[in-house]
Amino acid sequence: MMHTNVLLFDWLTPSGSCALKVTVISTSPNKKEEALSVRGADHFLVSKDDEAMKAAAGTLDGIIDTVSGGGASLFG
Repeated sequence: MMHTNVLLFDWLTPSGSCALKVTVISTSPNKKEEALSVRGADHFLVSKDDEAMKAAAGTLDGIIDTVSGGGASLFG
């Protein structure tokens, strides 16, 4: 099973129809319940939590970046 990261989860819908483990990364811990319960993500990370980000490093097979605009990137 592929483990994919999603930076913003507005487009996710709870379906369970894809064979992916989904991790949502957000700057806001307030989005955790929605990401896991409503949107169906498997994991949630707060990008400002350095320890959690370090622990997750190397565990993702791909990244789908849905952040729009010229905002800051987690990847440089």
